[in-house]
Amino acid sequence: MKRLLVFYIVLGCYVLVPAQLSTSAQVPDSIDARVGDLFQTHRYREALALLEPAAERAKTQHNWERYGDLTADIARALNAEERFAHALERIAQGVQTLQAAGMGESIITAKLLNWQAITFLKMQRYGETLAAYQKAIQCFEKNNYKGAQLAYAYKNAAQIYLRYSDNRQAIEYLEAALRSDTSRSQNASIFSQLSASFLFLDSVDAAQRYYALGMAEPVKRPSHLASLQSTGAELAFREQNWEKAKQLTSEALTYYLTDPVKGEQRIRSLTALADIASRQGAPNKARQYYFQADTTGKAIYPGKSREMAKLYVETGQFFEQNAQPDSALTYYQQALIQAFPHFDNPDPAENPAPADVPLESQAMRAAAAKAHLLLRKPNPSVQSRLNAAHCFDLSFAVAAQLRRTYGNDADKFALAANNRPAYTAAANNLWILSRQPGQSGALNRLFAFLEQTKAQALGDALQQQRALALSGIPDSLLKREETLRRETAAALIELNEQEQEGDTSRQADSKDRWFRLQQAYTGFLNHLSAGYPLFRQYAESGLAAGLPAIRTTLPDSTALLSWFDAGDRYLCAVLRRTALSAFDVPRDSAFDAALAGFQTLLADKNRQETDPAAYFTAAYTLKQRLLPDSVLAGASTLIIVPDGRLSYLPFEALTTAPHRGAYGTAPYLLRSHAVQYAWSATLLSAGPASGPPGKGLLQVAPFVQSARDGLAPLPNSPREKPEQTPAAVLQGPAATADAFFRAAPAHAVLHLSTHAHAGQRAEPVIELADRAVSLPEIYAQRLHASLVSLSACETGAGAFAGGEGVLSLARAFAYAGARSLVASHWSVNERSTADLFAAFYRCLENGLPKSAALRQAKLQLLEQAGLDARKAPYYWAAFTLSGADGPVDMRTGWPWWVWVLGLGIIGIGVWGGRRYLRRRRTRSAP
Repeated sequence: MKRLLVFYIVLGCYVLVPAQLSTSAQVPDSIDARVGDLFQTHRYREALALLEPAAERAKTQHNWERYGDLTADIARALNAEERFAHALERIAQGVQTLQAAGMGESIITAKLLNWQAITFLKMQRYGETLAAYQKAIQCFEKNNYKGAQLAYAYKNAAQIYLRYSDNRQAIEYLEAALRSDTSRSQNASIFSQLSASFLFLDSVDAAQRYYALGMAEPVKRPSHLASLQSTGAELAFREQNWEKAKQLTSEALTYYLTDPVKGEQRIRSLTALADIASRQGAPNKARQYYFQADTTGKAIYPGKSREMAKLYVETGQFFEQNAQPDSALTYYQQALIQAFPHFDNPDPAENPAPADVPLESQAMRAAAAKAHLLLRKPNPSVQSRLNAAHCFDLSFAVAAQLRRTYGNDADKFALAANNRPAYTAAANNLWILSRQPGQSGALNRLFAFLEQTKAQALGDALQQQRALALSGIPDSLLKREETLRRETAAALIELNEQEQEGDTSRQADSKDRWFRLQQAYTGFLNHLSAGYPLFRQYAESGLAAGLPAIRTTLPDSTALLSWFDAGDRYLCAVLRRTALSAFDVPRDSAFDAALAGFQTLLADKNRQETDPAAYFTAAYTLKQRLLPDSVLAGASTLIIVPDGRLSYLPFEALTTAPHRGAYGTAPYLLRSHAVQYAWSATLLSAGPASGPPGKGLLQVAPFVQSARDGLAPLPNSPREKPEQTPAAVLQGPAATADAFFRAAPAHAVLHLSTHAHAGQRAEPVIELADRAVSLPEIYAQRLHASLVSLSACETGAGAFAGGEGVLSLARAFAYAGARSLVASHWSVNERSTADLFAAFYRCLENGLPKSAALRQAKLQLLEQAGLDARKAPYYWAAFTLSGADGPVDMRTGWPWWVWVLGLGIIGIGVWGGRRYLRRRRTRSAP
């Protein structure tokens, strides 16, 4: 599939050049016809001799539209002669001239910016290409322009996002291009690219639909038809209809061979034919196609090219599949040379320097392909494993750069999912290396690598919040950022609701509004990056806490367990303040079934009450596998950074010894250890995302007496806070979403006692008095809470995203800035929940850290009088603490004794002042 996307990267940059971007012929002038003839016959220097003085005349006459058109034609001629630097210089002069004339945001300027983007693209400067297109789009949109040139900018900006593997953003831009092109002249091409993008996301039905729409367009240019044929070939490839795929690819190639500027598409067609021949069992024919593509590419690209890097990766994969690993390794090395700017060593033992990491998806692919091959060789040596580890580091460094350019989390999740096989191979490689003599450093690398795979999008979001808070940005701009952020979230929520309700009549307008707000927010952040270097430095640096920094945050009695699901095993790195170790837990179907069965049993009240023995057997069996005694020894607190199915396991409910007695006396891990959870160790050591914490507790209890929409009342919810604990309270009808979001940023502790849903919904929601609040709205908040307690069902549940964790309500509040969360894994009992939280807050008021307070609250439930069945883990183990530990200041202001002391000092001062004045008056009396 990936070979298809590149068909569209440069294709659009040539299609509209004569028809859409060359506009001087629209204005009568004696030279227009002559220039047109010179362009047709490729006599560009003669054209420039006419265009330059004409542009100067238009400038003198202040005929700015004519000046812009002539400058665009000059750029076109210079590009045709490959005088790219000169073209950029002339475009920059033109833009500056228009800015000086007050036309800096005009449609004329937008046209020049389109040409600037084309020039950058030809120079393979993709970041600058995208920036130029985005500026052009802003100018077009500001002038309410609709037409082919705006569609052109959107479409080609989408192609850059495809280069970055940012597929959903590319789709948004392509759909915007469709909405923008009132002439429909680009529709066939756009439909083709939308089909290819959805194919990359494995959405075959959507791909088929857009392909059919493209083929149904009444007018298709030859280049558009060729791109549709390439898309159709990929669809046939998916169906393993090799003959149809071959026919359509050959038809597309026939056109590309007739067009001198379609060299890149020729390479892509040839590699597609090679892949088809290989699938048909004709390796010699495939080899010929790859060699032909190589010859074509070398003629087009005399220097380094990402397209040649892509070709060499695909050629290497062909040789690897045909049991020629040495040839494959040679091609992967050539791909590295093409993808990394300052690397030219053909020796496979050598790799690019870590500092030489480009923003280029082919660099990520090339490095990972070489690493995989090195590890697939029989009995790889230590040196080969070290070489592979270096290549994986390079690949993931590129991936991190790409991820931070993405505007939405969905593509970040998709990038992590696509890299999961590489993550697994890299983790297993480092695990094996760490067990080799003389490779003690591999264990440090393993821990660092596991950190890279955790909470990537969450870390990016929190780092951006830090950048906004720490960069000296004026309050007026921070207010603007907040407004745009909230408006964008509201538009997305409205769109999601319409899609869930099937309201197609308003979806198009809502989607356009959300897209425009999203673009405005991205543009605003780009403006901050340009105007505040410190913001850019913070935002682009990412969260990176090294092993020494993380160690310093760990008390002597704490062990941090970082888990990784490596497929056939779970790997666990155990970090203490003075030591680092690791162990593995081999997996098989029996182990996976036992883990899944225990998690189901935890949420099943009836089974726990009727069969305690089954619970205790499962709990102790899993403890023996997951927590060896050596890990627990010497630690009183465990910090768990889970992965995979372990993310849904409350470890404190495991038992440390066999048990056949009552639930209330069972030897739970809870009895010997405080347990907390983290999305990553780096986030624990990074400090708050923004601003100082608020003061006191805010209790939100919307359903004390009645509820809406079939939800049950929660009469015990006021009891979750002890009576003597001071708090601001939103209760009953007053506990609306708007009231909560207004009050929340001012408080250190937020306690929400309500209903929530996660397990059976596409997106988790938490219920307030007037409506349900979904993840996008929570993401858009900025909280300063030290602790958020989500006393509701399934607030810690949700879908698992590799490289991120569970996409739960708890994570959403962490995304908004909360330092730690207490959330539930399953549907909870209201009465026992009230008892648990009341005890929890009493322990916090007594100064205990959060993890110890939650542990003590659970132990109190186990020790209280009552039926033993109500001490089963179902009643107390659902709630776990995630995030930073430490005490919480529950006070709403200064302690009472501070006020008394202050008033006393003021009183003494007033009394003393009056006495002094009285004595002075007495002395001065005659």
